[in-house]
Amino acid sequence: MNPALRFAVAFATLVLLSRDSLRAAVSLVQNGQPQAVILTRPGAPGYVTLAAQEFRDHIQRMSGAVLPIGVAGTEASFPGASFIYVGASAATSAAGITTTGMELEHYKLRTIGTNAYIVGRDGGDDAWYDLTDCQPGTLFGVYHVLGDILKVRWLWPGESGTFAPSAATIALPDLNVTTGPAMVQRKYRTPRIGTYLNGLDTYGFGVPVLPESDTRKQELAYEELLWLRRMRMGTRKSPQFAHSFTQWWSQYGASNPEYFAELLPGRTQPHPAADRVKLHDSSPAVWQKRVDVWVAAGAGNSVNICPNDSRSFCVCAACRALDRPAQAPEVVFDSSTARLSDRLARFYTEIANRVAAINPNALVYGYAYDVYRYA
Repeated sequence: MNPALRFAVAFATLVLLSRDSLRAAVSLVQNGQPQAVILTRPGAPGYVTLAAQEFRDHIQRMSGAVLPIGVAGTEASFPGASFIYVGASAATSAAGITTTGMELEHYKLRTIGTNAYIVGRDGGDDAWYDLTDCQPGTLFGVYHVLGDILKVRWLWPGESGTFAPSAATIALPDLNVTTGPAMVQRKYRTPRIGTYLNGLDTYGFGVPVLPESDTRKQELAYEELLWLRRMRMGTRKSPQFAHSFTQWWSQYGASNPEYFAELLPGRTQPHPAADRVKLHDSSPAVWQKRVDVWVAAGAGNSVNICPNDSRSFCVCAACRALDRPAQAPEVVFDSSTARLSDRLARFYTEIANRVAAINPNALVYGYAYDVYRYA
């Protein structure tokens, strides 16, 4: 076959496949008029109610059409409409859509006939704004449809940061998707939310909190929390971690000073403070001691080995031999230009391997932070 003709046939086939894969399956809006109804189960939890509202509000923003929100079981009241089932209900079960065997925060997107189903494996608290104890899989499913399929973008919190492409006609393609956040925990720490919700007047260091209105502070806090949910922030585990060696100096400083960092000349432990001392990261004795402490506490499924805050890292030859690139002791000890990821990766790995040999189900938590955040 002529190469040019072969290319043309292949291109035409690709176009046809693309069009077929994106063919309209469920009509939402036609020429500015609503064609679908959003249905949830009676007494749906707050995060499912929010999911339905978010779907409605963004479709309205795109097209001007307002999709009604109703209750599954009232389909006869909406003759001729397509239905968007949001969250698990008797109707989704009847359609054979379940979340059995799925991870928390994951969801299924299905189209069957002229109806669409957005059903998540939900869990935890009812409050959607609780990013730790609420796992709103259904809400994440709605954001998948809005963001990944309908191309809504949330650039920053609030109305001004939301882009919704204008469209007089909106339809969903055929869908058969099961997915969810790949990372067990996704969090973005911001000081504003807690500051606003607690009614504080300063961030500290004399920096005032703006705006001054408590009402506006509350609004801004929830705008930011909603934006974080739109970014699929949350967690499906309950990891317990923080700076984990804050008591080690008081417990082992006198009996085992070899556990702790070798400092630059002229400095003595505890430095810079008893709860911020750094360890002799390359020491097998330190690795094993942390495992022994965990075993003595019951060898549970969570092991926190996050380093203490601040710097003052070990400058001994063994620890510095793990660093890439090689760096002077003065840089390692207290410079923002230090690169200590390799030594901390070795520290984490050695402990994790020992933990796995005892309890393969345990999760080991460590930070990637400050001078050890670079790969």
